Amino acid sequence: LYSYDGADTANVHNTTVANAGYYGIYVASGNANVINTIVSGSNGGYGLLSVNNARVNHTHNLIHGFPSPYYATAGSETEVLNNPRFANPTSGDFHLAKGSPAINAGTDLSGVLREDLEGTPRPAYNVFEIGAYEYPDPSGSFRVLTWNEQR
Repeated sequence: LYSYDGADTANVHNTTVANAGYYGIYVASGNANVINTIVSGSNGGYGLLSVNNARVNHTHNLIHGFPSPYYATAGSETEVLNNPRFANPTSGDFHLAKGSPAINAGTDLSGVLREDLEGTPRPAYNVFEIGAYEYPDPSGSFRVLTWNEQR
């Protein structure tokens, strides 16, 4: 995603950016709010970056597959740097697989969003997911915490 508009603020909420090239979200001017978004790449570069005095406000995102997750912006303790565990990314299925670290890791955006990309109510089970899709299966609506993570 590339944002270049110095007059407005771009809002990127509950989005999935997958198979990104060298950059995931590139803010060249103005401001951007990136919340509950998966940014996944595999070709190097940066997950979130800002240049030319642009400002990126970001929280509750999952960034994976970049040698450097950030450029000209600092990481946040609410962000996950881990494999998102998509259902079948090679066939273009970017739904969350059971046990994904994006499950129940988002922040409440119910004042902005009420459904995911397919119309599934948000949140499906009390907590928003990170990314474009809620995880609708109650038996798998959990996420594995890392050893030093507190929730």
